[in-house]
Amino acid sequence: MNKHLSIIVADDFAPMRQTIKRSLESMGYETIYPCANGREAWEFLEHKHIDLILSDLNMPIMTGQALLEKVRTHPKLRHIPFIMLTAEGERDQVMTAIKAGVTEFIVKPFTPNALEQKIQKSLLGRKPNLKKPTESASPLKAAENDVVSDTPVKVSNETILVVDDSPDNIDVIANLLKPLYKVKAATSGEKAISMALSKNPPSLILLDIMMPEMDGYEVCQTLKEEPKCADIPIIFLSAKGEVNDITKGFELGAVDYVTKPIEPEILIARIKTHLALRRSKLDLSHQLDDMVEMARLKDDVDRIMQHDMKNPLSAITTHIDLLANDPNYNHQQKEQLSTIQRSANQALNMVSSAMDLYKMETGNYYFKPRDINIVDVLKQVLRDLNETAK
Repeated sequence: MNKHLSIIVADDFAPMRQTIKRSLESMGYETIYPCANGREAWEFLEHKHIDLILSDLNMPIMTGQALLEKVRTHPKLRHIPFIMLTAEGERDQVMTAIKAGVTEFIVKPFTPNALEQKIQKSLLGRKPNLKKPTESASPLKAAENDVVSDTPVKVSNETILVVDDSPDNIDVIANLLKPLYKVKAATSGEKAISMALSKNPPSLILLDIMMPEMDGYEVCQTLKEEPKCADIPIIFLSAKGEVNDITKGFELGAVDYVTKPIEPEILIARIKTHLALRRSKLDLSHQLDDMVEMARLKDDVDRIMQHDMKNPLSAITTHIDLLANDPNYNHQQKEQLSTIQRSANQALNMVSSAMDLYKMETGNYYFKPRDINIVDVLKQVLRDLNETAK
């Protein structure tokens, strides 16, 4: 990995900027530009050569989302890998960033190791070593099994399932995709469904429409009704190019529709796009699951802490009351006990307030006003501020 890269770190929280900067330096990266917002980052982009952008999502003046959109619409900067950092990870915000072309997404707090993995993944995907398909590729056997490739290096481990009742059509598509992906084939709709429901489902399905017994529309509908494979993107391949045919395909859940005869560059570009979207959705789903679990655990910990802390604090205040009434203590000692008691009561009130706040957030809190002695409150304030005043 090239460590002589220029990296922008944009975050409005200064300690976070410094933490990320130190993490990058420990990884060996040398040229790092810390920025407090998107506008500062943009100024660097206009005057410096930048290889990677790490940006917080929510920042003043210019947000990370605005910076991302500005970068992706600039002809000379749109290729720069962009990693979005956020402590929130709300679904709508993440989906907006994905649509705008974010390269990777990482949720705070994160470890230096997790950050390094995201950076390496982003930089490796910057200039993929795509090998153009050639006509001399070995032919595909007309069988419903894996297509063996002679290509020594594969760009992706993702699998494409080609479904067509014509072995010749499968040969053409398989030879086109073998240098880029793993390829499997099925010559019937039933076999395609069986392969999609297997332990090793395909990453994407290229599905012909005109097939005997079970046509592509029926296969697509069946797959989308199965929870195990409903998320697998399906691209229809067909000579039927009427508006009604295309519309029907989308209504059944297909992500794209390519008409025959196939333009190789267009097909490969669309496959690449939908696989990238699938990867992003899977990453997002995993991150959201983790965040939901963390939020649930946090609520459990908060409830336990609030409940368990009240008992020892209550015991402290009770024993202090007993000691304060002990005639063996002198005035100075009683003053010290009073100070301890006030601190314990303050901690107890903080725990009670936290419990009330939790009840408010969950909709289980009911406001119960009560009378207080304002003179006692003011006296307590004066006592608390006495040392400060001195």
